[in-house]
Amino acid sequence: MTTVNLTKYSVDNQSYPELKDICIDDKIKTAAIIGGQKAMNSANRLIKESLEGSTIKY
Repeated sequence: MTTVNLTKYSVDNQSYPELKDICIDDKIKTAAIIGGQKAMNSANRLIKESLEGSTIKY
């Protein structure tokens, strides 16, 4: 059985730098990021940069 914890956190254009800290605080090891193709294309670089240096997989 797999347990899935859903966070109440959502990312906006001001909160990417906080993403890693929130994931670490919530003990998240793997993150699934859901969005449309346009949103993912726009956000992918920022998400990758914000998680750099962490062990979080997405």
